[in-house]
Formats: sequence, C-alpha cells, structure tokens
Amino acid sequence: MDARTESPSDVLASAGRAAYGADRWRVAFAKALGISDETIRRWLTDRKDNLLPDHGVFDDALALLHKRAKEIDAAAEKLERWIMAKRKKGAAS
Repeated sequence: MDARTESPSDVLASAGRAAYGADRWRVAFAKALGISDETIRRWLTDRKDNLLPDHGVFDDALALLHKRAKEIDAAAEKLERWIMAKRKKGAAS
C-alpha cells in the first residue's frame, strides 16, 4: 500500500504486528507504548481516523520498532555464533 493512501490506524496496526506478531499484538504494543489496549482498539476501529500523523504515538512506535529490530539482530547474531561454534565443535569430534 502507498504511504500516501494508508490511514493512520493502518500504519499503527502494521507497526504493532511487525513488533509483536500477528496474534495478540495489541496488548503488548499498547503496554510498550505506555497506553491502554482500549486506546489502541479505539484508534483501530475509528475509521474517521482522528489520529493525526503528528501524534506522538507514531514517534514512539517508530522508536520501538528500531529498538525491537536491534534486539532481534542481536539475538540472531548470538544464535548464529552459537550454531557455528557447536557445529565446528561437532565436526572436530
């Protein structure tokens, strides 16, 4: 979807799913943003999209996504190092 045509609630939902997965992401996303899951639900169901692009929740969501991406990258690197070390050790036996 084109960023110019996506609604604010669609963008927020996409960020939440990316950060916490497709299932039950609303509660974890709301908690991480310091808001209630009811607020998230209201924003997602209010198709008038009164949530303006300059609302601070978008900045908070972006910062959260960057933080989660760093955590995921670090976990992936750790797992990769562990796999390589264990496989090398097993091959030497």
